[in-house]
Amino acid sequence: MLRLFVSLLMLIALPPLFAEPSQPKTGLVLSGGAARGLAHVGVLKALEEQGVRIDAIAGTSMGAVVGGLYAAGYS
Repeated sequence: MLRLFVSLLMLIALPPLFAEPSQPKTGLVLSGGAARGLAHVGVLKALEEQGVRIDAIAGTSMGAVVGGLYAAGYS
């Protein structure tokens, strides 16, 4: 009975995992570096002007700070 339940649950849950998203996702990775970190602000501004929607953002060092502020809603 448990085996049947698990099989039915998998049949219901798996199709959405393989469904192709209607719109591609965009990820942005920002590098580190104190002075270069300010250049990320200009890149984010240019991407916003072009209408590029960023779905995920990651960074290291100053890139993480800028990415975190952007993700929090700062522009």
